[in-house]
Amino acid sequence: MKPFRFTLEAVRTVRKRQEQEAMEVYATAVAARQKALDALHEAERECELAWAMSRERMANGAPAGHLTQVGDYCHLAEEFKKCCAEMVAEAQRKTDLALEKLLAARQAREAVDKFRQRQRDRYKRELAREEQKVLDEIGQQRAPVALGRAESRGGAR
Repeated sequence: MKPFRFTLEAVRTVRKRQEQEAMEVYATAVAARQKALDALHEAERECELAWAMSRERMANGAPAGHLTQVGDYCHLAEEFKKCCAEMVAEAQRKTDLALEKLLAARQAREAVDKFRQRQRDRYKRELAREEQKVLDEIGQQRAPVALGRAESRGGAR
């Protein structure tokens, strides 16, 4: 019998490549999201430091000009924090989209793999049937010979 050959091997190869590409896009999106989260945490830390400096200057009775500058710095730090939070949200959306595409690519590849497995199982069953047929034929060919020998031995006694 011929060796097993999957009829959709080219499709399987394409699906595997699509899944790999989707996985790479997802990994890039996760890395970008982490970078955005790191920037947000840094902005939050900077904002906390700015407000702490503002409270300290107020407590020490700094001149109004200094307090205005520190207040402006605090507001800029808040704006930067909001900008970083928006970047995190956008990175999260991209990560979610990349994950959806990865799952769809994986599902498409798994469907082809499942079909391949069914085709392979069918091939194995057919191979076993063929082997059994050959064994049955060999058994049938030997049975008359063995029967003849048994009769000749039984008649010689």
